[in-house]
Amino acid sequence: MRRRKFVTLLGGALAAPLVSRAQARRAVIGRLVPLVRPKDLPAYLKSDAVYKPFLGRLRELGWTEGSTLEFVHEYPGPTVPALEAGAGRLVARKVDVIVAYSPQAAIAAVRVTRTIPIVFWGVGFPVEIGVVESLARPGGNATGQAWFADESIYVKRVQLLTEIVPSVRRLGWMIGPERLPTVSGAAADLSSFVKAVEAGVRKIGLDWHRVIWDEESKFAPALDALEKWGPDSLMVQDVPLTRRFESQIFEFAQRKRVYDFYERAYWIDKGGLASYGFVVLPTLRRVAEMIDRVLRGARPADMPVELPNQYELAINLKRARALGLAVPQAMLARADRVIE
Repeated sequence: MRRRKFVTLLGGALAAPLVSRAQARRAVIGRLVPLVRPKDLPAYLKSDAVYKPFLGRLRELGWTEGSTLEFVHEYPGPTVPALEAGAGRLVARKVDVIVAYSPQAAIAAVRVTRTIPIVFWGVGFPVEIGVVESLARPGGNATGQAWFADESIYVKRVQLLTEIVPSVRRLGWMIGPERLPTVSGAAADLSSFVKAVEAGVRKIGLDWHRVIWDEESKFAPALDALEKWGPDSLMVQDVPLTRRFESQIFEFAQRKRVYDFYERAYWIDKGGLASYGFVVLPTLRRVAEMIDRVLRGARPADMPVELPNQYELAINLKRARALGLAVPQAMLARADRVIE
């Protein structure tokens, strides 16, 4: 009995620091965001749609900014070298955890530190770019929320497009580069993923033409090539490069009267026809919950990378009317959001 009591007390003594370490002093969270630091940072943070739900969930979990929690924000820009510099400043600040928003931010953070816990958000292909060893067992000091696990979500978008517009036959696809940077510095080859998407599209019965560019100067020639090919529908990947050219993309879709489908409702609110993608808010709240676990002693290496579990279909009837499209009632009934 005495030995059992001693072991119990010893176990509690060893575990206690993991739970109370962050509570004994103010925990410091470093946010690494691939944006240029705004001129009026306080006003930006107050209206930041990514920051507010994240902070709100932390409050629910018992963390109060200014009391038990402190944030250090880095907005160094979108490139990996700039983000590495920002991550270095967070490491020097001795933050307890780094929140990395984007694949580039996650890569930069892992390159800079292999000891400080990293929780990422908005990362596609986390295994391929080298920030984790696997989704089930990350293995290092990083874990977080991934956008998808395979090609199925992309093929499903194409299927939904054909159900909204049964007449489509020629799909133009604006997609990001097939090769991404990695933690090691090599390029991640995504060609097998692209081939799987292509096989799914062709199985549905569509021809497709991919518009790929990895820098701004290549956008205009790529769009010209797409116009010459002559699509009747358009799929747009939601990446920073496409958002930089959103006005040109909308102009092209309207001028050529193509049925445009997107990954995020963001594009539908701006005038696109339809979108299908994960609901952002729950993923931000889950990031906060993962950070709470890390601050209380959990190791990222043992925390599986999570995937979104809530998706929404949005349809813009105003855009449909402009195209002369009568959206099937069955699809309107399935939609989570319908914009009149």
